[in-house]
Amino acid sequence: MEVLTVKLFNMKKLKTPLLGLLFSGLLLTSSCSNNENDDVVIENTKSFEQQILELPHNSFEGTELIKLYAEAMKEVLIMAKEPEFRHFVYHKSLDQDGGDYNVYLDDMVAKYKKLGKFTKSTSKLLKLSSEIKSANGGLRPIVFFPKAETIEDAIREGKSYNIAKSFVEPVAVLKGAYNNDYSVPGYTLNSNGDLIYNRNVTEEDAWENDVYVIGEEEIIIYDSDTEFIVAPDDLNGGGGGSGGSGSSNIRTDSRAEHGGLVQVTDLNAIEHWFSGKLEFKLVVTGVSGSAGTVIRNLAYPKRRRKNFKNQAWYDYGTFLFNWNKSNLGNWNVESWFELDGGKSSEVTITMPGQNGAPTTSVKIPSQDRDDNLGSSIVQFTDRLDQAYPISYMNFKRK
Repeated sequence: MEVLTVKLFNMKKLKTPLLGLLFSGLLLTSSCSNNENDDVVIENTKSFEQQILELPHNSFEGTELIKLYAEAMKEVLIMAKEPEFRHFVYHKSLDQDGGDYNVYLDDMVAKYKKLGKFTKSTSKLLKLSSEIKSANGGLRPIVFFPKAETIEDAIREGKSYNIAKSFVEPVAVLKGAYNNDYSVPGYTLNSNGDLIYNRNVTEEDAWENDVYVIGEEEIIIYDSDTEFIVAPDDLNGGGGGSGGSGSSNIRTDSRAEHGGLVQVTDLNAIEHWFSGKLEFKLVVTGVSGSAGTVIRNLAYPKRRRKNFKNQAWYDYGTFLFNWNKSNLGNWNVESWFELDGGKSSEVTITMPGQNGAPTTSVKIPSQDRDDNLGSSIVQFTDRLDQAYPISYMNFKRK
């Protein structure tokens, strides 16, 4: 019987620089970020662009896009002085365009461009939206309103919630840059209409208080071989479990193999809270003859962050395949991704050959902002309750 000793490929694509990647044989170990600075102290004497660029984790390559977002943030905060606008943002966000509690700047313009007290701001937002799209690869600017989810859940649960009095003037944050503790500087307007630092906003703060996240939409493009999985719904699905099938932890030839059971160990490291819900992709690969092959390529729907908090196990409940050893061999490789969109790219999954054959690989289409969370070999002889650690998460079969 073939026994493989290498169990983990760790291939997380970080948003911050890496010290380096060391590959030895079939073992890939990622280093941590070399940025161990303390969180930046915000100084209102510095420009908004300087304040953002000095944050320890940053996806901005220059000041052009930051300046445009800053101007858009000002106009949104001006409009948010009016209660009717704040109610509009809440109710429109419930449409969940793009799968999250987002409102496009273009929607704000369309709603209020003919209403006198908003025409100056909507005129500016119309121009800024076009300029942001041009500077940002066509991605449309949005306002993400996390508190809408909290209110929606409270109403669904029958809790008393006075919508008419639920909204105050918000604090605005910029998507794309953050502190080491994942907090983000929040801004309000001073009497001169300038952006001034208000406080560092945490994930808990954003879901309980009026916080507007100014940023870009996510557009995910799937390759033609991707299967879309119908998983348990966002509110009632998932759930924990230790894995396994029936009373036995031993696989038998041709048994039905199930997967999609995950535990997130660092939620913000996978998807920062200002990006909202998580959208996972699962790829199972193996070797057919001497060539690498894709056994399953599965895309899961967006899921709320609360499903993965406190290292709870979440079960997408996925049938993968019947493990027939004569066809699929003694092992396969399971890889996980969190999808964020971007430019067309690809990921190479490297695997050992079956029965002493040389190492082989397969290429998976992706986008350059996607997070490659890593891969692990699953052997037929593994116990069914075994957890496989990869970057910032664990997965199981059952």
